[in-house]
Amino acid sequence: MKKQDEKIRRTTSTGVRGLLIATTIILALAGSLWANSTVGSGVIGSGADGEHILLKAIIQLNLSDAQKSAIAAILKKNSTAVKTDVQGVLTARAALLDAIHSDTYNEAAVRNASKDVASKEEDLAVLRAQIVSEINVVLTPEQKATISETKKEIQDRIAQRVENISALINAWISKNGK
Repeated sequence: MKKQDEKIRRTTSTGVRGLLIATTIILALAGSLWANSTVGSGVIGSGADGEHILLKAIIQLNLSDAQKSAIAAILKKNSTAVKTDVQGVLTARAALLDAIHSDTYNEAAVRNASKDVASKEEDLAVLRAQIVSEINVVLTPEQKATISETKKEIQDRIAQRVENISALINAWISKNGK
């Protein structure tokens, strides 16, 4: 019974560690796609499809234990900076949303808030690029190809969502416009 309990503990620990690594890689790799899928202060689509596609791709990478350890070290080293930069983007986006939906129109406030969002997103983009660059050193050419294929699939889905949203808005305008 002890051996079976130990095997379950090791399997669960490895599974959880793998899931955490996969989730963090998803965040690092999907960040630029997320940034490119935003318009103004709102995000186009929920992103859930993209996350599932990336999770599937990460699982298909079949990372070795050495790769998992190396990537975990990279992510751990950058976790505080990622959290800080993500929080900065969220705070800046909330301020922009407040400026856009203010009771009185204030172009300067909207422009300033928009510039702050751009600055915070720039900081996060640079950090993501650094992390992805470090992770890419660990990956094989085949694993990099898998990620590239997945990015293309996500970009196609984002483009389709934009088209669908545009069609819905145009249909609503046609129905309600005079």
